Amino acid sequence: MNKKFKVIVLFILALVMLVNVPYAFDSVVYAVTQGDIDNKGDELDDIKDKIEMTEEELKKYEKEQEALGNEIAALLDAISKQADELYLLEESLQNTYKSIDTLNAEIIKLEDDIVEQKESMDNRLRTMYKTNVFSYFELIFNAESLSDFFYRIRLSKELMSLDRDVLGDYKKSRDEIIKKQDILSEQEESIIEQQNIITAKKEALEAVEAEKRDKMELLTSEEQLIRIEFDLMMAEEEKLQQELNKLIEEKKAEDEKKRKEEEERKKREEEAAKLKGDIVVDMSVSKTNLCWPVPGHHAISSKYGMRWHPFRNGYYMHNGIDVCSTYKVSINKAFVRAVDAGKVTLAKYYGTFGNCVMIDHGNGMVTLYAHASELLVKAGQYVVQGQKIMKVGSTGSSNAPHLHFEIRINNKPVDPFDKYFINTDT
Repeated sequence: MNKKFKVIVLFILALVMLVNVPYAFDSVVYAVTQGDIDNKGDELDDIKDKIEMTEEELKKYEKEQEALGNEIAALLDAISKQADELYLLEESLQNTYKSIDTLNAEIIKLEDDIVEQKESMDNRLRTMYKTNVFSYFELIFNAESLSDFFYRIRLSKELMSLDRDVLGDYKKSRDEIIKKQDILSEQEESIIEQQNIITAKKEALEAVEAEKRDKMELLTSEEQLIRIEFDLMMAEEEKLQQELNKLIEEKKAEDEKKRKEEEERKKREEEAAKLKGDIVVDMSVSKTNLCWPVPGHHAISSKYGMRWHPFRNGYYMHNGIDVCSTYKVSINKAFVRAVDAGKVTLAKYYGTFGNCVMIDHGNGMVTLYAHASELLVKAGQYVVQGQKIMKVGSTGSSNAPHLHFEIRINNKPVDPFDKYFINTDT
């Protein structure tokens, strides 16, 4: 896989994981076991081991990069020194070229002097030719007198000396020119040779430095890949830690719930043991597992639904049923029983309900019993099915002893005769 493409893929994965971390727990709720916690702990340990190994690998890369960086710095220093030497050599070469230019100017001047000297000889020869004097001997032996003879001898010596001086100066000038040309040529060759050597060294160092830089770039790319993987693992560790913490909290909550349920169960068992022989469960009109609240009394004076209110003088919703006396049997002071086991959440005088009891049976079901003459339970108490909770009375908004009974599902009143009980008083 192309390294650049791999970096992009890993980066996208990292973003996806980081975005999804807050929603890692949107899953189906189930009972957490110690095995779940142990397994999640093992996953967390595994990712921590991987993180530790990756950290060591990153440290190794950092050391390699540091060492390589030092090597590159040393190479750059050496290249800089070679460049300085090349600069000095170039400066020396330019000075040599200046010397060559100076020498060329001297050569031009010497050549001009030679030309001038040659012209002087040529002029003298032309003069001798015009005077028919072609040699020093002729010049001497053509003397007209003894004094002329000595004059001519002295003149010949002077001319011969002059010719020797001219020839000597020409030879000397030529030798100096050749010598200086050789020296400067050697200097130029030496400088160029040194330049070539240093340039080759510099190029070799630059090649090594380029190779080291390529290696550094490769190390950096590999390190970036590992760092992305490291970030992914860190995000995974955080996610696993959150999941583990959530599992632990859920386990604690479940354990606490079980503890409380066990306490409630024991309390109910203790309550049931105390009430043994005093429990009455009337299932004669039941459609479900609920028992009738007032055993032996099935007369109904008011059903669930709209009715004429005896105190408000208008039609109002009646959220329950009223169990009442018959002409033959009075319901007053009759025991009211819990239709099912549960926890008493209210047991007190409660406005128009008078003396009232409410029991939470769990799963959203609450039952309400109103207008009691006497309460036999307290809030917070656990009751069992068929247990006495109150005595029928006429407290609150009531014009005769009766039981007002409601069933509420998720805080909404429902008709008890809809699916829970059979109305035999039709």
